[in-house]
Amino acid sequence: MRIAILFLTAAISVHVLAEEPATGEPATKEDATREEKVTIVVTASKHGQKISEAPAAVTVITAEDIAASGVSNVAELFRRVPGLDFIQTGARDINVNARGFNNLLSRRLLVLVDGRSVYLTILGFVLWDGIQVTLDDIERIEVVRGPGSALYGANASSGVVNIITKAPRDIDGTCVMVGAGELGTREARVLSGYAWGDVGFKVAASYYETEPFPNPDRDPDSQFQREGEPATKQPKGYARFEHG
Repeated sequence: MRIAILFLTAAISVHVLAEEPATGEPATKEDATREEKVTIVVTASKHGQKISEAPAAVTVITAEDIAASGVSNVAELFRRVPGLDFIQTGARDINVNARGFNNLLSRRLLVLVDGRSVYLTILGFVLWDGIQVTLDDIERIEVVRGPGSALYGANASSGVVNIITKAPRDIDGTCVMVGAGELGTREARVLSGYAWGDVGFKVAASYYETEPFPNPDRDPDSQFQREGEPATKQPKGYARFEHG
């Protein structure tokens, strides 16, 4: 009986090995799908490469992640990114930095929109609430955690954030969003993009307003910010034309 069992086990093992493909192709549909979903990043070394081959720690926030997050501004997307510090001192007073170097006026994290810096040289920091990008227009965000000064200069000493927006042909229509929430929050966004051959354009606009954070020590007679008045009223708008 023992000999029969051993022979049967050996036969099964030989049969399984014989079924494996010898051509180097994916063994299952799951493997094939995994290969198709390889993430390509451009920020870590300024050229496209697999995220697994990037010479730095990179996190990618996709459009699907943004849609599922429920946030109302770009900076809030970094709350759950490993290695980033998020600080919020008011309704829209926000700052982000990496590796524990955060403060109210952070200067060590370079922020790019489609490869162009949004660092305010005159003020010496990034005004996160003033970045002219709506959430619906973001294709993905690449976050490089770690020194990037060799490629991007002194402002990238703790990392680089590259916000990559959608091309007009990827939008191909109009998207409208209206929302409201606590503290008198009201928000509206519209994004429209079309393309004809090599020519494309997109237009985006948004409006956001909210009341200040509750503060029992606030002077009710203050002329700067009275209770019940909006802490911020923020309209945004931009357009982009593409050829080629």
